[in-house]
Amino acid sequence: MAKKTTMKISKDKAVRVFEHFGFKTAGKWTPEKMTEKLNNLIESIDPKVKIKSKKVKALVAELVAADTIVVKAGEKDKEAATPKDKKDKGKAKDDKKTVPPKKRGITRLDAATKVLLGMKKKGLTVEEVVAASDEMCVEDGGTSNLNEAKYSFKLAVRVLEVAELITVSEDKESVRLA
Repeated sequence: MAKKTTMKISKDKAVRVFEHFGFKTAGKWTPEKMTEKLNNLIESIDPKVKIKSKKVKALVAELVAADTIVVKAGEKDKEAATPKDKKDKGKAKDDKKTVPPKKRGITRLDAATKVLLGMKKKGLTVEEVVAASDEMCVEDGGTSNLNEAKYSFKLAVRVLEVAELITVSEDKESVRLA
């Protein structure tokens, strides 16, 4: 009866084998997962497969000869696996800069809708609505942008027209409440 052989391989060498066979994320695997996958991989390798790298070819030959393979964690893996002190965790949190959440002011669409719904029965021209909604955004701390204001006006008109809250004139130059 043949003696069972166990081969220990470093994680770096195992990653090199996996990357040769196309496993791109092998470096992120735990040694336990890598051991399991490496044993499965070696069992499924076709002996006719040509391996270009001499180092990988020699390593695969050793792995095929072994009955079981164990991937041992390197020094970097051991350091990553050990928990940090509670003091270190507090320092890490302090080092990160926190960005205060942005104040959500009035949007251009909100402004256009408010202007349209706040107008009198007589109606307003497109330019008047666009100017008033742009001014409302500027007062709230935004910047003036008449093109964006006009686009938001068109969106608001579509919605309010479908809801039958406003009517648009035939020449599409003015709007009024329905």
